[in-house]
Amino acid sequence: MLLLLFVLVFSHSTFADESTSSACYRGCETGYPCPNYSCTPRAGDQVYLINTRCLPGGCGNTLPVDQMTVSRFEAGTGWVDSSVDQLLSTDSPSGVTSFYVHGNRMNEDWAHRRGWAMYHELTRGLPAERNVRFIIWSWPTAPGGGVIQGTRDNATRADDDAYYLGSLINQMPGNEKISLSGFSFGARVISGALHLLGGGSLHARSFDQIAEKENQYRVVFFAAATSSHWLSPDQYHSQAMSQVDRLLNLYNSADPMLKRYKVVNQDPNDQALGYTGFAYKLAEGEWEKVTQINACSTIGKDHDWNKFACAGYFMNQARAHLLWDAIE
Repeated sequence: MLLLLFVLVFSHSTFADESTSSACYRGCETGYPCPNYSCTPRAGDQVYLINTRCLPGGCGNTLPVDQMTVSRFEAGTGWVDSSVDQLLSTDSPSGVTSFYVHGNRMNEDWAHRRGWAMYHELTRGLPAERNVRFIIWSWPTAPGGGVIQGTRDNATRADDDAYYLGSLINQMPGNEKISLSGFSFGARVISGALHLLGGGSLHARSFDQIAEKENQYRVVFFAAATSSHWLSPDQYHSQAMSQVDRLLNLYNSADPMLKRYKVVNQDPNDQALGYTGFAYKLAEGEWEKVTQINACSTIGKDHDWNKFACAGYFMNQARAHLLWDAIE
């Protein structure tokens, strides 16, 4: 009965397919291929797209990080081919690079749309002279196959993309201020990457060398589809919090999909971080890094990034974390 209920709700949910996201008062998701935002970065900003959709996952000690598809957006031209080496050899405009990782069941076009939306929310109200490098992370979660099995497959793939993401971050300049935001399974990709950067292992994969960094990482989770205990000591992503400077967890105790997260994860006792918040003990000194906000009164019974984006208070909090502003 629980499985049938999950299928019925899931098949009509943005967790099943983010492209069904409802519009907000700004018309956030109208137009194609872009939302009601300009597909042009502000002068001085850099916008990159990294695509891992054609790259393998599964077993193996290493994955072909050097084969990630990298594009850079050029005003007046559009996306132009770039490379990992070119990205790493180009200084960010002001020493800040922010990644956005989308969630479940998004095709390539919608990944672009959501990325542009997040870029414009990140830079909303930002002074013209304050520039950023923004990276859209497009990973293989397009709809297809059975809803539940496809989602379970995408959950596994999130661990593979954690390796791709962590590998790239590991190569970035040591003085760069890096922030990461993710919705739903995007949060699982990020927490897995941070776990690897903290010396952890996923699917018998780890980094042989971890570069020294001057800064830890700023993180924002929107309705995280990752387990509420995984960032605790001795758990699946136990090394992630050691890499965090500040983490904002925007969870929703009314989220109908994350309420049924245990069906996807096949553990009757499991709860999603984006549904309960941190429900387990963190290592000593790590609670001080965390800000949690239950968004249920604003988001309601939806699993919808667009509703977070349209809530000014939440985005102001997210913006401060991701731009490395001072946080009280």
